[in-house]
Amino acid sequence: MARHAKKTILPIVLVAQSLGGQVISNYIWDTKEKNGIWEIDNRDYPEFEVKEEKFIKFEFLRYFLTTGCNIPLFVAGFEQIKAITKPNPDFQWFNYYDEDDVLGWPLQGLSDSYREIVEDIAIDSGSELINWNPFSHTGYWADDNFVTDLCQKINSLLD
Repeated sequence: MARHAKKTILPIVLVAQSLGGQVISNYIWDTKEKNGIWEIDNRDYPEFEVKEEKFIKFEFLRYFLTTGCNIPLFVAGFEQIKAITKPNPDFQWFNYYDEDDVLGWPLQGLSDSYREIVEDIAIDSGSELINWNPFSHTGYWADDNFVTDLCQKINSLLD
């Protein structure tokens, strides 16, 4: 008799660098607010099984890590600045930024909703050659603090 393994939904860990943070944030916003292709009456509305749709809408997103995030560039002109809503109760957003990175900023100061959902973490990204200048924007993956935090978060989900 064959044993059937129960399908387990694994939590998602998403890492976005620079503009990727804005793109993914917009995507999550659109899925929650039913904008764009997610409009129910839109002829392009994708049809999925329930679990697939929850996955595609990042409802299983556990950790969202942004590095060098430039969301402030894109929301600066809005009258109301509002962060995404948590896709689930366990969701956590960590935003890593370097004060020398001209393209990456802390997010908590944008609004109360960002303050509630994002934890800003200042790091000194990159090697000694770039961690003091604008090239620090390219150094997050070379930063021991960021890589160690990422690995610890992933390991915490495996326990």
